[in-house]
Amino acid sequence: MKKHCTSMILYLILFSVVNAQTVKPEQPNEIPIKKLESISKKQQIKTDKPKLVTPSYLGVAAAIFPGILLNGSGHFISGHKEGGYDLLKLQGVSLLAFITGSVVLIGSGASGFLAPVYIPLLSMSSMFLATGIILDILGCAGIANYTEKSEHPYKEEYIELSYINQNDTYSDLYNFSKIQAQFTAADFFFKIGFLMELNRKYQEFNLLSGYHLRQNKNWNIYALHEIRYERSYEGFSISTTNLLLETEYHLGSIYKTFRFLYLQNSIGYGRQWFHFFETIDYSEDFASSNLIVTHRLRFQISEYFEIASAYLHRHDTLLVGAGFVLGTFEHFIKFKLKRWYLKTVLEHGTGHRIFISSGYRI
Repeated sequence: MKKHCTSMILYLILFSVVNAQTVKPEQPNEIPIKKLESISKKQQIKTDKPKLVTPSYLGVAAAIFPGILLNGSGHFISGHKEGGYDLLKLQGVSLLAFITGSVVLIGSGASGFLAPVYIPLLSMSSMFLATGIILDILGCAGIANYTEKSEHPYKEEYIELSYINQNDTYSDLYNFSKIQAQFTAADFFFKIGFLMELNRKYQEFNLLSGYHLRQNKNWNIYALHEIRYERSYEGFSISTTNLLLETEYHLGSIYKTFRFLYLQNSIGYGRQWFHFFETIDYSEDFASSNLIVTHRLRFQISEYFEIASAYLHRHDTLLVGAGFVLGTFEHFIKFKLKRWYLKTVLEHGTGHRIFISSGYRI
């Protein structure tokens, strides 16, 4: 009996030892498969991110001088020769356009008939020369390290309220309120606005509609139609219609230092009719032709800030006095917080207009 008990105990001990060896011990340090996949995705995102540009203070200084005479100098000094050559080409084309516009202007004796030819050439070439210097400075300063991809303004839907303060040598109207909204449908967009002077001395209704003609990785092309009706306490009204073609180009496709910098250009022609309330039979009414040229550089810093500067040449606006070749300059900064945003705009020519706007993206 003792032998049987002893053998039974030995058998149980042997069985427990063998079973303990076959059971796989827990490995608390083992990383789950899903976690490994997420880590690999994060690593892939990091490797796909464009290389950062090293800022060059010497390059920024060179972009100012001699960059004002030789565009791209800053990029050459900072080692970005490819970007420097691109800016040099831009300067060459701009100078050629400026010379052509000057020849047409002088040769025609400043003919009004040829104004739609030489005014766009002169204004656009001047702005491209200035933009080349700005791009040289921004590129050498390392702006590409902070810019983010941004949506085209005509693809947004929003409702916006604005207060406008104006100080202009051509008008005694100073304070305005404005409401506008923009909606999109497939490749179309519609922007409706109403502006009123706070003492109701001036009202304006405007409608801007457009169709997205073409889009690829670097280009956006829009056909635009603008309608505006203005009514003043001074006893007249103005009806305006314009047709425009607008292009936007992603400069980052040219060189990495211009990453997510967007250049917008538009040209348009139209007609304007003036009506005086005193004449019922419209005998003293008259019409004039419109010419519109715009040039805008815009970019977004992180997801919270959007910045833009523009030159606007418009023959169809009365509110702001024209300064440079009958044009005005516009600068704006937009602060974004989820769907809400706050925007400040400064327009200046011979006078200035300041917009303070708040909006909600639908």
